[in-house]
Amino acid sequence: MCGRVNGNFHPTNFHSMFGLILPPEWPGAYAVAPTMPYPIVRLPPGKRVQATLARWGLVPAMYHGVLRKFKPSTFNARSEDAQQRPSFTLAYQEARRCLVLVQSFYEWSGEPEKRQAYEIQRADGRPLVLGGLWETWIGEFGPLETFTLLACPANALVSQLHDRQPVILERSNWRAWLDPRTPERPISNLMQPCAHDVPRISPASSQDTRPMHKRPAEQVA
Repeated sequence: MCGRVNGNFHPTNFHSMFGLILPPEWPGAYAVAPTMPYPIVRLPPGKRVQATLARWGLVPAMYHGVLRKFKPSTFNARSEDAQQRPSFTLAYQEARRCLVLVQSFYEWSGEPEKRQAYEIQRADGRPLVLGGLWETWIGEFGPLETFTLLACPANALVSQLHDRQPVILERSNWRAWLDPRTPERPISNLMQPCAHDVPRISPASSQDTRPMHKRPAEQVA
């Protein structure tokens, strides 16, 4: 499953692709791991499409404990059974779907002592747009926006590294994905492995995959 993404995309990519401005509190990041904040695009009920900052790792609305004690691994959701899993059922059934823009994502392969990181990005060089679910959790400090990435079986190329991959969405499907009125069958059809020629895989260094926000001086205008 996807446990690390490359968030080092240019802000103009976000605006040109979605017509939205990145949340001003987003610090930017070279690599992002679960529990870190990340910008998502969503369509809340009765509102317009918006960009908001959310914690990676969905916290279900029904959870009544404190955040630091929430341990389940909810940063990925299996596309085949997300609607049956208690942590994701409500978000799935109420069509709280989101788009997540990343430059790439990472997977590892090899023996534990010799594991090699690999970067998976689009072969055409454009950023990837991944499909996810979002939830608003009311915790001890008020509302917290959270999200999970949906994972489907890996295509022929990515399966060399892992048997799962994030759901990758093409531009023509973004509107349908966000729209809560889209029927179940088209949504299920979108949660399939991408074509074999969409991704490209290349080795990555441990420095590339180290979770790290950008410092203010490193922001790209």
